[in-house]
Amino acid sequence: IFSRGARARPSPSPADWQQHAARLAGLGNSQEAAACYLEGIRAHPDNAALRVNASNLLKDLGRTAEARQHLEHAVQLAPELAGAWYNLGILLHQTQYFDEALEAFGHALHILQHSEDALLGQVIKSMGLSLQSAGRYLPARRFLHEMAQAYPRHASDCLRDALFTWVEDPEASAEEKLAAHKDWAARHADPLLPRDAAYGNSADPGRVLRIGYVSGDLRPHAVSFFFEPLLEYHHRDAFNVFCYDNTANPDAASAALQQWPATWRKVAALDDDALAQSIRSDGIDILIDLSGHTAGNRLDAFARKPAPLQATWLGYRLSTGMLAMDYRITDAEVDPPGVAEDWYSERLLRLPDSQWCFRAPRTAPEVGALPMLARGHVTFGSFNQIGKLSGGALDA
Repeated sequence: IFSRGARARPSPSPADWQQHAARLAGLGNSQEAAACYLEGIRAHPDNAALRVNASNLLKDLGRTAEARQHLEHAVQLAPELAGAWYNLGILLHQTQYFDEALEAFGHALHILQHSEDALLGQVIKSMGLSLQSAGRYLPARRFLHEMAQAYPRHASDCLRDALFTWVEDPEASAEEKLAAHKDWAARHADPLLPRDAAYGNSADPGRVLRIGYVSGDLRPHAVSFFFEPLLEYHHRDAFNVFCYDNTANPDAASAALQQWPATWRKVAALDDDALAQSIRSDGIDILIDLSGHTAGNRLDAFARKPAPLQATWLGYRLSTGMLAMDYRITDAEVDPPGVAEDWYSERLLRLPDSQWCFRAPRTAPEVGALPMLARGHVTFGSFNQIGKLSGGALDA
């Protein structure tokens, strides 16, 4: 209702709705932000960008069916919008519609194939991951190697992502897996190894050693469930403990780990040269990688050999393949003596009992009664990525 002579206010534009919703989301009002997006879509039903942005928030709120509807509508409205296809692919992948995800990523790849858009690298990575998650390991490797040839600036990431496809592949031999990792290292890591690295570390065998741990998974992640007990019970009379935290988005669980005595370094913003220099400056004697070739790793810093002894443990099932990695910490069950030595480029350092020291999440409920006592038979359960549930695994 306008008074006589008053100027009518213009209707909010799509950018207005976007800005207001983004402000609400930034204040933590996710439900109100989602409502704002949906109101904007009702006002501008043909605006693809509003639908894409709304879908991201709806997905985070667990409203995946609504999010999918808006993304599918967005790609119909703007089929040339690579970001819409990419977001649709991500949602389909996360809800395990892998074939549909691959189709959406394929559209995004076609749009971006001749561009320098940084999104291209994410599309390639996501396509490889969808193939792997569907258990199509050989096609995933072939695709990633083809992309490495076609897009040299993404070659290192493509070939690193291809390594992870070997972990779950039940058809691949240990020899093939090691050869692939050593080949990657020869191309991308071993050339970074200093020829005559010198260290200022004291050779006194009685002194307190400086031990550093590097991880991108110091958050709600399987690695933390095994690493935290070590942090708590670390022999601090013999070791000064350093944690190089490469976690991209630290949260309350990340902060909880920092209650245990250690020197904490936030390193996600450091490039590999700067991280290696920080480790050298701290005088680390033994540097331990907790990631292997998984996401968030800093193996390129390890390749520069910033510590005189370097080992990998916990986060990755296969070898790093790197000359700079001296040891793999393991046990006799995972890596049987006399058999597993040929599976790795690293020297195996077996702990006497087990390398696993698990602590359940703080939010885990109390363990209930054993179902077998009532049912008379064993029930098996697997809380794993679906790609790991191969025919061989199920047969076993």
